[in-house]
Amino acid sequence: MSGPVARFKDTFTRLRSDSLWLLDDLYADDLQFEDPLHRIEGLRDVRAYFTRLYAGVIHCAFTFEDEVVAADQAMLTWTMHLVHARLGRGTPVELPGASHIRYGNKVRYHRDYFDVGGLLYERVPLLGAVIRAVKARA
Repeated sequence: MSGPVARFKDTFTRLRSDSLWLLDDLYADDLQFEDPLHRIEGLRDVRAYFTRLYAGVIHCAFTFEDEVVAADQAMLTWTMHLVHARLGRGTPVELPGASHIRYGNKVRYHRDYFDVGGLLYERVPLLGAVIRAVKARA
């Protein structure tokens, strides 16, 4: 696979707790990474973040749907299929989201967009019931 967009998709298709070295081939050393919970600068710190994220992962796969590509950036939509030991007692989760990336030879900016409530808060027993009830009324 050639090009940063193809490499991005390939990396996240193959990424596991024992293959985090793939991030080194994808990201620039001065990477800026953001998601709804964190803003991290530098490949070393992003790799440490992914190490913590993947520590409890039983299964994680991404299905990429659409992409809009410009000269040095892209927006990709995806669905994450996740089974995590600490989320819902290992219940499978499907979470839609999107990634905005900017790149040269490597990705230097990566921002993820997804519903934190759908990933975390709705899986807390009492709080989740309240959030789901509020969403149902909307």
